[in-house]
This record gives sequence, C-alpha cells and structure tokens, in this order.
Amino acid sequence: MELVTEWIAVSNGALLLEHASQVGDRPVSLALLPISHSEPIAIADSVSELWLSLTHTPVDDSRLSPEERSLIREFAAAGIASPDLDHLQRVNRVEHSWFESFQHELVCSLVTSIARGLGIRCLIIKGPTLHAQGLRRRVHSGDVDLLVDPRRIVEFVSAMNEWGWDKRPHPLDGTPAPHSHTLLPIGWGCEIDVHVRYPGITIPSSTAFDLLWQHSEERFFAGVGGRTPTKAAHALIQGLTIVRPVPGRGRPRTGANPNAVEVLRAGGEQTLSLAIELGSHGALADELKVAFPGTGIPKKKIPAEFVWLSQANHALLYLRMLQTVPLRDKPLLFWKVISHRRSLAEGGRETLIQRWRRGFAESRRNP
Repeated sequence: MELVTEWIAVSNGALLLEHASQVGDRPVSLALLPISHSEPIAIADSVSELWLSLTHTPVDDSRLSPEERSLIREFAAAGIASPDLDHLQRVNRVEHSWFESFQHELVCSLVTSIARGLGIRCLIIKGPTLHAQGLRRRVHSGDVDLLVDPRRIVEFVSAMNEWGWDKRPHPLDGTPAPHSHTLLPIGWGCEIDVHVRYPGITIPSSTAFDLLWQHSEERFFAGVGGRTPTKAAHALIQGLTIVRPVPGRGRPRTGANPNAVEVLRAGGEQTLSLAIELGSHGALADELKVAFPGTGIPKKKIPAEFVWLSQANHALLYLRMLQTVPLRDKPLLFWKVISHRRSLAEGGRETLIQRWRRGFAESRRNP
C-alpha cells in the first residue's frame, strides 16, 4: 500500500444529493455506492471535496497532507477509491439524480455494474426512462424493472443474491407461466423485477432479447453507463404494459385502448415494425390499427398468455393455461398448481378444490 502514488475515485454509483448543491463556500454532499458489498454511504464537507478531486484526475500522494493520505486510505478500505487507474468502476462524472428517488437510481447503477462485470447484457426498462422519453407522465416507479439476457438469467439472479437481494419464490417456478423473477432487498434498496421475457411478445425469448438489445441506447444511472430501450422499442413495451389483462378484470373488448394508442403513435413507424418482428401485433392488434391506419398489419392471434390473464378468476386462468401449454409442460404445471398451497390447512385446500370445480364449470359454459 505504501508504494501507491496515485489514487482515483471508484464506486458502483455516485450522486450529488439534491439538497446539497454548492452554495457559496459550502461544499456538496454525496451519496456513494462502494464497489464492495455494502450499503450506500453519504459524505460531506471537506471529505466530499477530497473524494470529488479524485474524479477529475489521479491524485498523487505527494500532493496530499498526512490527514488527506489517511483519509484516502480509508476511502480505499471502504471501496470508494483505488490505486488501479484502469479500474472498471472508475468515476469520471458525478451529477444530481434525475430520479425522484436517488436510492432507486443507485439500484439501477448497481445492477448495471454487476451485469457489466459479469459480461451479462441487461436492459433497464420502464421507470423514469419512460418519462424522460415522453412516453409516460408519471416519473417514479416503486421498483426497478430489468430485461436480462434469458440465457444468463440464473447467473444474474445468483449474483444479485450475493449483493443482498433474495429471489421471491413463485408457486409456478419451472413452468412457462412466470415471465419474471422478483428480487427482494435484504437491507437497503427496492424490489427488482428481472424479466426473462415480456408478456405479449411471442417469438422465442432469446431472439426477442437480441432484437431489443439492437434497439437500445446508452443512459447513465448515478454516473454508470447502462442500456435502455430506444423510444420506439420502449413505446412498444409500454403499450404491452397498458393492454396486458389483469386476472379477475379481464380486458374489455371495447376497441383500442386510447392510452396505448397514444404511446404507440409516439414511438413512430419503428414501433410498428418492431411489434411485427417481435410477434406482439396480436396483443396490440386494435391499438396498432388505430395508431397506424392503412399500414396493412398482418393478422395474428391474441397471445395465449393474454388469454390466460383475461379469465374471470385464477381457477379459470390455470385451466386455460393447462389447455394451451405444450404437452411436455402440462404434468409439471398441473403439479405446481395443485401443490403450491400444501402449507394451508385442510379447509384451505378444500376451498381451492371448490374453486377449481367452479372454474371448470364456468369453462364448460364459456368455451
């Protein structure tokens, strides 16, 4: 350590705190996410000034006072400074958060850093980016949504567990039903929804991800460069989000959803092309016809998943699912559905059976 002569700033995310802009001689305050497994830390006054000096150019020990040398070594021990001038997490820019919640932006910077370190492609979807692209009025989202290369989803979820996020068990794990994994924070942070695929897109998930990756752009989160869908691709994703049915409510067959039409139209002709390439024009048939009249959109059935979700209750949803999944998936899906409530009391299991019987009766009346 004593041979080190130059230091740089490193982190998995760094932000100027909103309330702490430079005012006269008052120094700024910073929120930093160390490169070690740690919660964010906040520094201010002369401490933050010293750390910021490391972001401009490497700082030589010979230019530091004994107190500053000691402090920089504390930075290194905390995971916010390094003698490695080529460090992957080197910080060159520090800005104010463009999220309403700076903590959510730090979560985005963390997942970006983790994915980049493992060489895993990861898209940050929805959230404040939709607002920044003019596709949503609301700014804040309660969680962070990701679309991760499905070929490496298990590796990514495992890495997030090491950083303090536990995967919430899904009763139908291992079947085609779940489209994402929900990661719950053990300590700091927010929920992360890791999408394996996006509902309404019908081509194979790996092919769909590759295509969406081609239609992505760089966007910075707490100083860390990540990838988000382009406006055209994001308009398609948001359109699918709007029209996705909710079990028990279904999707009213009253024509095109005006909110989805507005979003799709804002994405432009590229959104229409992507919808067809991704096989999502069945889910958005009504909306695309209104948003892009006279374009000759090919006919396509509503995705099976949207049919499941349109059912009046979960019993019917499961029955429709069993009817439409490939034969090889039926035994596991059936077992998962009837066994995920084993922990309930006997009366609870009887209630579930009664719901199944009611759902079956309704399905016979409404084929």
